[in-house]
Amino acid sequence: LVQQIHFFKEMGFGGFYMHSRSGLTLPYMSDAFLDRVQLCVEQAAQIGLVPHLYDEDTWPSGFAGGKAVKDHPEYRRSYLVFTPKENQSAQRTVGRYDICLNEDGTLASYRLLQGDEQASCAEWVAQIKIEENSRRYGLSAYIDTLNPDAVRHFVSLTHEAYLKKLGTRFGTTVPSIFTDEPRITRNMLLKKNQSTGFDEAVLSWTDQLPQFFYEATGTDLLAHLPELVWDLEGHKPSKIRWQYYDCVSEMFAQAYFGTIG
Repeated sequence: LVQQIHFFKEMGFGGFYMHSRSGLTLPYMSDAFLDRVQLCVEQAAQIGLVPHLYDEDTWPSGFAGGKAVKDHPEYRRSYLVFTPKENQSAQRTVGRYDICLNEDGTLASYRLLQGDEQASCAEWVAQIKIEENSRRYGLSAYIDTLNPDAVRHFVSLTHEAYLKKLGTRFGTTVPSIFTDEPRITRNMLLKKNQSTGFDEAVLSWTDQLPQFFYEATGTDLLAHLPELVWDLEGHKPSKIRWQYYDCVSEMFAQAYFGTIG
């Protein structure tokens, strides 16, 4: 690492980012890892380079190398699945709907079913699923970046750990931290699930979204979920759909960037 820093100086670079990548042999954010970071910072200061931090083990930023949800399952990313058949692996069902479609696949009508009420056309259900562990996130899961508590926990494991280790070098010798492509669930509309054989729609979700949506618009989001999946008759623009994406974007901006900023 020290040799590379001196190579950068010889080549005329002004500084560098300490970016954890695949092949890392030290446990991410361990004492040994942080010792190496501190060593690089001191070497850079001695020869006049500007060292910058990176806040994740590979990318995207948010899961802290798998540590962020390890002891906090409530911080795992969740998503909403809209499907014609209930999935027993889902955490819970938040709505049952009577969906009537026109021949061109647009919505003729829809309504949220109450209690044991039966659908007159086709019944679809909205279910919440929690992200499972994967190799992509260090045999763990990604965080709910719409939840500021989850993001604050991520910051405590990374940014604040660097602050504790580097002391007065943090924010002076080390002027910045690169946060890399934080994300929300990628929406997928009416794509066949190969394991169930049914069409499904996947939508970004967090438990606080319905309340946030209601406070912003005065409308019950759960009552209008079908408009996020199907176009209105005549392919008219859906105000509900626009408001949904606006609210999700605002929650993401507030929870993630508002927190780390």
